[in-house]
Amino acid sequence: MGGTIATGGDDGTVLLWDLAPHNSHIRMNINPREIHGNWRAGWALDTHTLSSRLLPGGGYDTNRTEFGELVFQLKYRHDRTNIQPIAEVAANFIREKFAVDGYPILPYLKAILPIPPSDQNRDFQPVTEVAQEIGKLLSVPVRTDYLTKVKRTVPLKNLPDVKSKSEQLSGAFVVQSQDLKNQCVLLVDDLYESGTTLTEVSKVLYEQGGVQHVLVLTLTRTRTSGN
Repeated sequence: MGGTIATGGDDGTVLLWDLAPHNSHIRMNINPREIHGNWRAGWALDTHTLSSRLLPGGGYDTNRTEFGELVFQLKYRHDRTNIQPIAEVAANFIREKFAVDGYPILPYLKAILPIPPSDQNRDFQPVTEVAQEIGKLLSVPVRTDYLTKVKRTVPLKNLPDVKSKSEQLSGAFVVQSQDLKNQCVLLVDDLYESGTTLTEVSKVLYEQGGVQHVLVLTLTRTRTSGN
């Protein structure tokens, strides 16, 4: 695999395959965008919010995309009914549109790796659960044992710049084996902002794990995220 990525249609509409009998379909409009870094290729499926304004009495009035609302309700309201539709949108994007040099990535994927959670003591880990469902839909192993977080870190959103975020994450992740050496893996995360976490994890996968190709998929991206 080697250079630019082809995504298919220009309107951002992804066909969502319903699991009900007779192959009934529903459609969800998303606006995928390439995200660039030290990984081989990457995409964010949609923008998370369209607008947000501070209310006079405090709090925010936030307008989210349709897909961003699903992710928000899953992550912050623990609405597990959203796991399935989110995973199906992601799986169909991978299956139908995520390609490198015109070659679909799916036949090359040896593992899907969810980004390890910041709070590993939480009972509910939305990124892991979505990744596991994506793996089921694509028949690709999901490895939650391969990449682990070994260093407690402060929330990156509280840090002022990329340099301080990178320093905070240095040494935070390790791989547990060499069984994905020279293989192609897909990192999955919920939100792309600065890309600092994905950059650090990709570095670890290349240097410690000997992975050949790191691909990245995030569910959403911030409106201000750079590329």
